[in-house]
Amino acid sequence: MLTRIAVRNFAIIDQVEVEFAPGFTVLSGETGAGKSILIDALILAIGGKASADQVRSGAESAEGSAIFEIDPESEQSELLQEQGIPPERDREMILRRQVSAPGKSRAWINSRSVPLSLLYQVGRKLVDIYGQHEYQTLLRSEQHLDLLDGYSGLEQELLKYREIFQEYQVRVKEYERMRMSEQERKERVDFLQFRISELERARLKAGEEEDLAMEQERLKHCEVLRQAGELAFQELYNQDGSIAEKMARIQAELEKAGKFDLKLIELAKSLAEARAIVEEAGAEFGNYLRGLDADPGRLLEIEDRRAEIHRLKRKYQVSVPELIELAEASRKELENLVNYESRSAELEQKLTAKKKELMGRAEDLSRERKTQAKSLSRKMEQLLKELGMEKCRFEVRLEKLNQPSAEGIDQAEFFLSPNPGEDLKPLSKIASGGELSRIMLALRGILARKLGAPVMIFDEVDAGIGGAVAEVVGKKLKELSQKNQVLCVTHLAQIARFADHHFYAWKQMEKNRTVTRIKNLGKEERVEELARMLGGIKITDKTRAYAREMLEDSQK
Repeated sequence: MLTRIAVRNFAIIDQVEVEFAPGFTVLSGETGAGKSILIDALILAIGGKASADQVRSGAESAEGSAIFEIDPESEQSELLQEQGIPPERDREMILRRQVSAPGKSRAWINSRSVPLSLLYQVGRKLVDIYGQHEYQTLLRSEQHLDLLDGYSGLEQELLKYREIFQEYQVRVKEYERMRMSEQERKERVDFLQFRISELERARLKAGEEEDLAMEQERLKHCEVLRQAGELAFQELYNQDGSIAEKMARIQAELEKAGKFDLKLIELAKSLAEARAIVEEAGAEFGNYLRGLDADPGRLLEIEDRRAEIHRLKRKYQVSVPELIELAEASRKELENLVNYESRSAELEQKLTAKKKELMGRAEDLSRERKTQAKSLSRKMEQLLKELGMEKCRFEVRLEKLNQPSAEGIDQAEFFLSPNPGEDLKPLSKIASGGELSRIMLALRGILARKLGAPVMIFDEVDAGIGGAVAEVVGKKLKELSQKNQVLCVTHLAQIARFADHHFYAWKQMEKNRTVTRIKNLGKEERVEELARMLGGIKITDKTRAYAREMLEDSQK
């Protein structure tokens, strides 16, 4: 959820902060007051296009920031964790962007400077903006198949297909390796034999590096270890007057005096136990010293062995456990190449069977998609009529790919003919901003589950509509806000009346400069703004009464 937008020195906005709540929010105001500029600032904050022209005249830089409340388990949070970016606060993510007067741009996520590409990657997962903007999910035809599958409820079937596709890809690569030319095969056999010989001579063992490092440290510092061990051995156990000897003498005295006080007998027993521990420790130090050997020859062996292991790790760019796995994999590949004829026939047979299974699944998916594409097209046309595009034709077209992909054998694209007599054309080439907003509004209303970004912003959704159609648009936006946070920039009271929250933007002069101001309207202020949107410059009591009635009816 978007919780706040902060803008500084952006176009005619000097400094504005707007806090948002869940549900349906509208932003209204006179033309040129800066409503769409706020959306442009949000686009800046989430990694969209930026230019020096956006910097307020006389300022060094413009800045936009957006604060979101997100689920710690969401893909956005996982993406930041992968990048090593810590959370700002619990469930909070801050995206910030700055563009300087010379046109240079900087980006931050949670106070961490990041590449613009990462800001954009995160931003597009948080916000979808529909209107006259480049930042539009619906215009990316590669998204259309996902939207169709979401409508069709094919997620589980697609997951099963992808599992088979991955298995098929493994088989293809294995078969391609096997189908190399005779010369390539001979060269590969020679290479594998050399690699296997080299790795087998090394006789690598898991954990060997750590053991060698410890032994090397002991041998390099043998004299220091000997001195410490000798001191402990002598003082505790071996020399005249050792701690063990003194403890024995004290124990004897306590036992002698114990006939006069049994408490001393108990203390003597405790001392005897402690003395046994000391003597045992002293004996252990003696054993340690006898096993301690500088052995310069062994030290050289260890150094050579570690150097050899390091050489192999550097050569193959993997760890010791991975070198062991590499040797085993190489042996299997060599066996396949040596037994080429029988192995090739076996692989070809398995590949053919797997492709047959894959294509069967792909055809099943394709048939269901064709059925659902017709259904989605009909429902879209019906809803678009309700939204004022009465003569509009909408079609989901599927084309078969030459080769199966991870998505199947289909590619989908949405086509549109907004006016009678016009041919259907790709959506990206024909839809205007207002049409695009209504198309996405209709599509979102149809889809049973939430797709795309959790925050949806509609700019110019009311372009070319009014009256009853505008009321239908308002109701659709309200319905949509039950699943997504919806923000709409509008000039129509018929849409604004359905909002949970209503912001008003206006321009005013301060210190001989034009600035934009935005405020959250209370109930009476909303009535006044709806009346202005209905009646224009001159607002009558009758208009206010109608505005109040509209607002009260929409909140029931």
